Amino acid sequence: MSVGRSAPCALPGLAGLAQRVQPEQARQDPQPPVGHDYYIIHCTPNSATITHRNVITSTRDGKSHTSYSRGVHVLEKRNGRWQVVNSAGHALDDAAALLYLEHEWNDADMKGDSAWFDQHYAGDMTSISGRTGKLTRKRDEMQSMKTRKEVMTWAELSDLQVRTEGNTAVVTGVNHVKGRGEDGKPYERRVAFTDVWVQRDGKWQVLATQGTDMKE
Repeated sequence: MSVGRSAPCALPGLAGLAQRVQPEQARQDPQPPVGHDYYIIHCTPNSATITHRNVITSTRDGKSHTSYSRGVHVLEKRNGRWQVVNSAGHALDDAAALLYLEHEWNDADMKGDSAWFDQHYAGDMTSISGRTGKLTRKRDEMQSMKTRKEVMTWAELSDLQVRTEGNTAVVTGVNHVKGRGEDGKPYERRVAFTDVWVQRDGKWQVLATQGTDMKE
């Protein structure tokens, strides 16, 4: 999920300022580790709105638990300095959390981050290739990551829809990707996909995924 902006502004400085904004109670009380990512910044020369995701990691009954919230900050430039004039936040529902996880999936694929897939692929997951129709399982996918030569360099999700039913969710959408194939030649694809997620031990995992190449 890329950073957006409506006019040039000091993005690193604004993002850093947003990270330092915390309610007084949060500064006084011990808090579980919180990560901040997926910043979207819209700004004019004298005002800015920053939204981002917060990832909260805690331990429950000896198991790691991850929850998500969204932060929203409004800033104004006064006397040449950016100042926060309003700050709010709210917990993400399952549908919103899953949309972020879909973006994480693309980011992990581009980085070759096998640890992400090991964590987020259920042990009994299945995958059906949009190009070959071949069915693979988690062990096959993890082994393929060690030897694959294909590299994805750019990706954009669209038409995302989420349906949840208890501890199960279905996400559909289109993934527009670019990269280099095993032969080193550039490729560009649009893949319509269906991902089935299941919530186990307090975290969402991919249970099944299937894609279909969209022909122009």
